[in-house]
Amino acid sequence: MINSNKKLSNALKRISKENVASVLLDAETFAVSQLLEHRNTSPLATIATALGNIAGKPYGLSPKQYVEHYEAMGLVWDKKKSAFSIGKDANFAEAPVGYWVGMERPVNTESDSEKAVKAFARIAKTDLTLTQAIALLQTAYQTDLKVAA
Repeated sequence: MINSNKKLSNALKRISKENVASVLLDAETFAVSQLLEHRNTSPLATIATALGNIAGKPYGLSPKQYVEHYEAMGLVWDKKKSAFSIGKDANFAEAPVGYWVGMERPVNTESDSEKAVKAFARIAKTDLTLTQAIALLQTAYQTDLKVAA
C-alpha cells in the first residue's frame, strides 16, 4: 500500500507490465486522498510525469489524458515545473479514483474502400513509382495481385 510520496516514487519506478494496473490504481488512490485531505497535488504530478515512462498503461491513461482529466476539475498544470496547482474554481470533491478503468477503445468502423481511398491519397503525396505503390498496397492489404485479378 502506498502511503507516502517516497513509496509512490518507488512504486512508479519499479512498475512492470504484470502489475501496472494495480500499482497505478493504488498510486492514484494515494494521490487523490492527498488532494482531498491535504490539498496536496504533488502525488498527482508525480504520477503524471511518470506515465510517459510506463509501458503497458491501460487505455485512457496517457500523460496528456491524465493531465486533462485533472485540469477539467480545476487544477492547473505547469509544464515547466511539471506540477499541478489548485485553480480558483477547482472542484475536486468528487475526484474519481481510477477514472480510466472500464474505458474502451473506440472501434474503427472505416470500410475497406475508405481505407483504400486514404492509402491512395497518401501515395499520391509521395514520389513512389506505380510499381512501388502497388507493392505497398499489396503489403498493406496482404493480397496477391494474381488472385485479385
